[in-house]
Amino acid sequence: WTGRKLRPRRASESAHEYRAVLSELLPAASPDLAYVTETYARARYGGHEPDSSALQEMQQAVQRMRKLPRQRRGSRMTTTGEGAR
Repeated sequence: WTGRKLRPRRASESAHEYRAVLSELLPAASPDLAYVTETYARARYGGHEPDSSALQEMQQAVQRMRKLPRQRRGSRMTTTGEGAR
């Protein structure tokens, strides 16, 4: 979702670097981005599969983020991420 709506993750970016960029574009989502990133990193790089409650919380975090206004660099806050007209 974030790759399509905000900015794709670059091949050279770690998950935590990408989270920092997304936090600039979607500041209100910082806590949810941190949770999703940490859960992903533990699963991907640490071999710790999230349990069903963690997966459910990740889904809820994504739903909350989708509802937030997005900010593009150099533009005002909008609900569509396209800049105010």
